[in-house]
Amino acid sequence: MMMVVVVVVVVVVVVVMVMVMVMVMVMNVSVVMLLDEAELSFLNSLVSFAHELLALKLSDTELALICALVLVNPSEC
Repeated sequence: MMMVVVVVVVVVVVVVMVMVMVMVMVMNVSVVMLLDEAELSFLNSLVSFAHELLALKLSDTELALICALVLVNPSEC
């Protein structure tokens, strides 16, 4: 289960980065012009979250419980 979460996060980051690289090559603009500060902050937070989640070394059961808690009551997380 943890591998699925990590793979999803990595795929999202890679897709965004590929899209940015294609736009940079096609439009000949800088990455800073394409992503505003909020988007860059979101990407940094997403990568940081993935690293922190991996550092916990949770079992599949523990990760499933955390996912269930977030789905049931996201405002408390």
